[in-house]
Amino acid sequence: MLDLGLLIERTRRDGQPVFVYGVSYGTYWANRYLQLFPGQANGVVLDSIAAPGTSLARQDEDANEAARDLLALCAKDAGCAGKLGEDPWAKALALVTKLGSGHCPEATPPPGFTMHEAVRLAFGTMLMQPHLRGYIPAAIHRLDRCAANDVVALRTFFGALYGGGGGGGGGEMLKSWGFVLSYNIVFSEMWETPPPSREALSAIREGAVASREITAGLPELFAMWPRYVEPRAGSLAVTDTPMLMLAGGLDPATLLRKQTPARDHFRGPHQHFIEIPSATHTVIASSTTSQNRSCGTTIMMSFLEDPTGTPDTSCLADVVPLDFAGDAATTNALFGTSDPWD
Repeated sequence: MLDLGLLIERTRRDGQPVFVYGVSYGTYWANRYLQLFPGQANGVVLDSIAAPGTSLARQDEDANEAARDLLALCAKDAGCAGKLGEDPWAKALALVTKLGSGHCPEATPPPGFTMHEAVRLAFGTMLMQPHLRGYIPAAIHRLDRCAANDVVALRTFFGALYGGGGGGGGGEMLKSWGFVLSYNIVFSEMWETPPPSREALSAIREGAVASREITAGLPELFAMWPRYVEPRAGSLAVTDTPMLMLAGGLDPATLLRKQTPARDHFRGPHQHFIEIPSATHTVIASSTTSQNRSCGTTIMMSFLEDPTGTPDTSCLADVVPLDFAGDAATTNALFGTSDPWD
C-alpha cells in the first residue's frame, strides 16, 4: 500500500481531510495501509472485515455456517417455520442427503452440475445478495416437496440464477478478475498452515447446504504456486487513527466471529465497531431501513463528518428485518409465481 500512501502524500492539500474506505478484501489492504502509514489519514472505514490471519481456504465452510445462521432466523419466523418445521437446518441437511441420492431430477439442474452442486452454489450466491437470501427457505421447501408446480418453479429458479448456463454468480466481474495476482496473494498471505487437503475441502462442499464453491481446485494450485513472504501478514496495525468498522451478522464471506479480532484490537477512543445483525457482505449495501436508506451509509457519513465524535447509530432500530415472504416482483422473477412457497 505504499502507492496509496505516497499518492495521498503528494496530492493532499493543506487542511484537506483524508479518509480511506475498504470493503471485504479491501479491508485487508486498508490494514496494511495503516501498518505503513499509521497516522496519515483522518479516518479509516472498514466494511466487512477480512482480518489478517483469515484463511480463504475456509470460504465454502463459512458460507455454510452463514446458511445455518440464516435458517436459525427462519426457525423464529412463524411463516418460515410453518413450512420448514421447528428445525429448518435439520430439514436442509436432510435435503442434502436426498439430493445426493437423486431426489427431484425433474427440476433439471444447469448443464455440468449435479443437483446438489447447483443448489449449494445457488444458495451460496444468494447469501451474498440481500434481496435474494430470504428466498433460500422457500427453495428448500420446494426442492424437498418436488411437486409438479415446484418443478416448474425450480426450473425458473435455476434459469434466473444461472442464466441458462453454467455460471452461478460470477457475472461480468469475473471477466476482469486478476486470477494470477489473486492466487499469488491468497496463497502467500491468506491460506493456512498446514494447508487443507483436496479431500478435506471436497468433503466440506459435499456436506454443505450452501457453498460459494471457491475452494475447488485450489489445493492443487497451492502445491505448485511460488509464494512470497510478507512479515506484516497476520498482524493488525498499531494506530490511533479514528476508525469505523461495520460488520454484518449474516455475512457469508467474512463471518462476524472472524471480524471480532479487529474489534478487540482496535479499541482506541475514536475506533468504533458496529454490528448490523441482519446485514450480509458489504454492510452499506445490505442495511436498508424502512425509509429505504442505507443504515450503514448513514453511520459512515456521520463518522466522516466528525471522525473524533460518536457515530450516529440511531438508524439501527429502523433496519428492515430479514423477510422470508418476499416481494411480488422478485418472487415472480425467481420462481415465476406470486407466492415463493406455493
